[in-house]
Amino acid sequence: YKLIFERFLNPERVSMPDFDVDMDFDFRQDIIQHTRDLYGDPQVGHIVTFGTLKAKQVIADVGRVLDIPLNEVNMLKKCIPDNPKAKLKDAFSPPTEKFPDGGQLIPYTDYEKYPRYKRLFELAKKLENVNRNTGLHASGMVIGLTALPNWAPVFMDPKTKEVGVQYTMDIIEPCGLVKFDYLGLKTLSLIRYAETIINKHKKPEEPEFRCDTVSETDEKTFDLFCRGDSVAVFQFESPGMQKILRQAQPRCIEELVALNALYRPGPMDYIPNYIDGKWKPETIHYPDPCLEGILKETYGVMVYQEQVMQVSQKIAGFSLGGADMLRRAMGKKKPEVLMGKKVEFEEGAVKQGFTKEHADEIFEIMIPFAGYGFNKSHAAAYSVLAYRTGWLKANRPAEFMAANLTNEITSTDGLPAYIEEARKMGVPVDP
Repeated sequence: YKLIFERFLNPERVSMPDFDVDMDFDFRQDIIQHTRDLYGDPQVGHIVTFGTLKAKQVIADVGRVLDIPLNEVNMLKKCIPDNPKAKLKDAFSPPTEKFPDGGQLIPYTDYEKYPRYKRLFELAKKLENVNRNTGLHASGMVIGLTALPNWAPVFMDPKTKEVGVQYTMDIIEPCGLVKFDYLGLKTLSLIRYAETIINKHKKPEEPEFRCDTVSETDEKTFDLFCRGDSVAVFQFESPGMQKILRQAQPRCIEELVALNALYRPGPMDYIPNYIDGKWKPETIHYPDPCLEGILKETYGVMVYQEQVMQVSQKIAGFSLGGADMLRRAMGKKKPEVLMGKKVEFEEGAVKQGFTKEHADEIFEIMIPFAGYGFNKSHAAAYSVLAYRTGWLKANRPAEFMAANLTNEITSTDGLPAYIEEARKMGVPVDP
């Protein structure tokens, strides 16, 4: 899939990469224990998270301390929008903005209406967004060269008795600790369940079935994606994604990778350009003809962070390590760092035979894409997994839906949808 190792690690990168390791949900705890066994228990721990006093919570906590009756506290909480990012000022101050879509004034209640709650509001305003409680990060773990207390303060979670470091993620790395994300992925459990069911019912002479050996050019599977028949298919089951699958008609895994990377806030705006480029090649525009080899697979749209790296390599002669440093500078949007990189890019481009003005144009085109472009390695890994779940649904529907029902049995929220889908596919389901 033309992935670039230097996007992950290179000699010019001084910080450690992010290790996001997806694993079978059922074996996550085993792998965490394996890590402890491998490096030693005192050297492995969780990362702290801090719960903060959000608008509704701060009203509730301060109201309780001030002995304000619960029904009155609840009345005040109802004035606050349900949005988790809502602030007290959004609910209890005169409106200063309008919603961009409907032009309606932000709901609010004047402080003056509630003079008897003056003390509550004074304290709540001071305490809003202050850390309220500690917990353990859902997936974040750290590994130290020696015991963790040599590197950072630690604490023991009273509920789980697990040890965690008291620094948040952004402070951990400068302390000399390596951060890993141990992510339990139910799709990997689903594939294992399906393999188990298929192998249990295979004929003795048939080889054992493994999902990672299926053809990556299966016509039935791509027909399924093109129909948007992707309920229960990893990464592609939302109604919006189903619509885009029907428009884009993907016929290879590379196209699934691109759609997976594009279907996110920011890049989503370029999905029409990508689809137009596929069906109307005359609409494809390259910032420079020499970039066709890099951008051809995505019809002229910069979809991946790796493409930004390749463009800076082609135009400015950057090494892959230097190109990754430029991508990171663009993504972090620090003006002083970006301006230094821009000068470096222009100087390199002039040496490569481009004009300074043309280099400047290309640099400006790259900035937004670097800011929200997706990591191609991540998109490719997830899309291969999505293809395999699509293959199972297209070729072994009964086993696929049985595995889905098994996977959802611990959380009944998803069960009705999967039961309905199984019946539509003609798979008998016993209620």
